[in-house]
Amino acid sequence: MRTTSQEFDRCRAILTELLIADAPPREADPQQTTTGDNMLLALADRYGVSGETTALPLWGPAAVATPPTPRAGCRAR
Repeated sequence: MRTTSQEFDRCRAILTELLIADAPPREADPQQTTTGDNMLLALADRYGVSGETTALPLWGPAAVATPPTPRAGCRAR
């Protein structure tokens, strides 16, 4: 099985973006600020993903207080 291809890299980048959107900001991340070895942030750097560049709702009180806008073709519940 091949695990290195453009398709796999694109999927990994998308998954990393989803995870980083739910993670605390880099400067507030307890693991990154104490030991500096947060593997999720390392992956985000590798794929060029950050909380500042994602179009996804971000982690934190503001994200919880603001409901997401339904996308075209999706029904709000």
